[in-house]
Amino acid sequence: MSNATALYYFDVRQNDFYGGVPSFSGLRLKLLSLDKNPLGNGKSNDLDFMSSLLNSTATLEFLLLSNCNFGGVLPRFNELQGTISISLKYLLELDLSQNKLQGNFPKDIFTSLVYLDLSHNHFTGPLPVEIGGFKNLVTLNLSNNMFLGTLPSTIGALSSLIELNINHNLFHGFIPPSLSSLKSLEVLDLSCNNLTGKIPEFLGKFQYLKRLNLSFNHLEGEIPTEGIFKHKTEVEVVGNNLCGGIPQFGFPTSPREGERQHLSHIQKLAIFISSGTLILLIIVALIVFIYEQKNKQPLTLDATIELMPKLSYWSIQKATNDFSKSSIIGFGKFSTVYQGILDGSLGIVAIQVFKLQVRGASKSFLAECEALRQIRHRNLVKVLTTCCSIDHEGNDFFAIVYEYMINGSLDNWLHNHSKDIGDNNDSKCLNLVQRINIAIDVANALDYLHNQLETSLVHCDLKPSNILLDGDLVVHVADFGLAKFLLTEVTLASSSNQESSSIGIKGTIGYAHPGR
Repeated sequence: MSNATALYYFDVRQNDFYGGVPSFSGLRLKLLSLDKNPLGNGKSNDLDFMSSLLNSTATLEFLLLSNCNFGGVLPRFNELQGTISISLKYLLELDLSQNKLQGNFPKDIFTSLVYLDLSHNHFTGPLPVEIGGFKNLVTLNLSNNMFLGTLPSTIGALSSLIELNINHNLFHGFIPPSLSSLKSLEVLDLSCNNLTGKIPEFLGKFQYLKRLNLSFNHLEGEIPTEGIFKHKTEVEVVGNNLCGGIPQFGFPTSPREGERQHLSHIQKLAIFISSGTLILLIIVALIVFIYEQKNKQPLTLDATIELMPKLSYWSIQKATNDFSKSSIIGFGKFSTVYQGILDGSLGIVAIQVFKLQVRGASKSFLAECEALRQIRHRNLVKVLTTCCSIDHEGNDFFAIVYEYMINGSLDNWLHNHSKDIGDNNDSKCLNLVQRINIAIDVANALDYLHNQLETSLVHCDLKPSNILLDGDLVVHVADFGLAKFLLTEVTLASSSNQESSSIGIKGTIGYAHPGR
């Protein structure tokens, strides 16, 4: 393409082009659009072609690369090339949404931008104070990433902004007062973060604001009643600890400042008696509970798991790209397994999300936690952490996070589900030595479960889809949702009527022991 010196517009969006992107060195492009083509492989070399843009004549105005599956970190567009400092100083629009890009906010990315969309990626870290230098921005969309920290006060310098969207990130702290300078805003979405404090009154004075979403933060206090807050259909504030506002919001009335409640002696006596009765009932309930549980081993994860990273529903939702179908790597009756990327040292993981609406799913979760609490072996799947939380609808949410097995399951290899097998697979089939090693690994796992634990554990559903393979094709047996501990012979002898806890085991037909 280096000979196409008269080419100004290159637009191939919404096709089926794949593979690498050619060099654009020497071209005088004004528009480059590769939107919605399966070009990237989600790896760090996906954006190598951008280096050729640095050697261009810096005429590019529109760079549109959304939905391309690009991975890696954005190159520095202001790096020196020899003795010449090259920058795409005329770039007006940059769309990199719906990719797998990582790293911090690219603060040196060009301050001439009018439109910047980095949404639905894996960017991390705080927003730099240099963001205030993007004074020409009209649209800024950073939603569905893992940005964190407080919102810098310099964001108030973006006086041309019409749309600001930072939903589904990890921002905390107050909404900065400097946002009062953004008087041209029409859309403001700060939802699904960890923002605290009160809703600023100045938001009600934005005369052009048409849509405001502050839902699912930790905001508190009274909802303003001016401006956009007069129209419930234009404002979302659920998932906060708020009061007041117009009646249509349905929040409790705010108590007047300094207002005191004057209670009669009869009212005070009634409160005293009811409170005492409630305390007495709580004490009785605790005594009964302790008495019933004193001989029962509590179902808690051991100290190592208690010290593992704590995850929220929102972090798992973000890691799985809103539980998208493209992230699913396995499923069963009680759960669905997603591939996800978690912030920090965990990286790429497998996340088992339990379908609590299915009868028996919560019992499967408890059984799996109980089993994983007591087992440690190189041929068993390693649990990284767990999540017991509440989803966006207020329902219970249970999940277990495991090490990601890059080579998928044995079922994938035996039945040629090549699309589910990891990148390390070259032959898509197992040779005799590999099959023997896998069989030995499975036997070692079963020997450990049956003979080396203080109380033997029966898996109950050992099948190829529950035999996972890491990058070296080492076996890691998974899915202990139906596992049962067997009572010892000594315990059985103590009572002629006592039976093994494995009675009534259920599993996949063809794999569960017929005698169980």
